[in-house]
Amino acid sequence: MSQQVEDIEIFIIDIVSQRLEVPVEEIPSDAAIGSFGIDSFGAVEIAVALKNTYDVLFVAGEIGVDFTIADIAVLAVEKLAQPVDVGA
Repeated sequence: MSQQVEDIEIFIIDIVSQRLEVPVEEIPSDAAIGSFGIDSFGAVEIAVALKNTYDVLFVAGEIGVDFTIADIAVLAVEKLAQPVDVGA
């Protein structure tokens, strides 16, 4: 796992921890975010936080409640590696 993926996992775990008011140690990165009670609105909150912090953009519904924290982190890093389309 790359350091960037790990950093983003920690970032997402911190968001989930704050939202649920549970210690970060109780949030495994391999569990689906829906298993923590996070719904589609919570997934949007995670996407917005990633946009604000890492400047990675997700389209509506791209992060599903069946995604794990690790899945989201890997997807974010993949998106960061993609060239930016500045339009025509």
